[in-house]
Amino acid sequence: MSEEQYRRGNINLAALVTAEDKSAAAQREHIAACKSECANRITDFVDAPTLMNLHGAVLRNALSRKDMARFDALRGWIAAMQRTCRHAARSGATPNWPAPPEDVAQLVAAF
Repeated sequence: MSEEQYRRGNINLAALVTAEDKSAAAQREHIAACKSECANRITDFVDAPTLMNLHGAVLRNALSRKDMARFDALRGWIAAMQRTCRHAARSGATPNWPAPPEDVAQLVAAF
């Protein structure tokens, strides 16, 4: 806005950014950052092709009981990651990400 527009009172109030606007933008950025971090942490541990291969093995009943228990633990960990993400997004808190189950890494490495 030019100085002349300001003196004449030609202020575009729609262009003003309020504290509420800034807060809403910060919240949206926090939510996006939480979702991105959650997805990155999950895919760093088990990428999409590996997860699809595991699902295929489950559908074919190709996993042993021990491996099926590990697969269930993997699914539980992914669900815990998603819950942590949703909680952090709603509360604005810094997420306390759960660690992946130790024995699941052996299953993931096999696929």
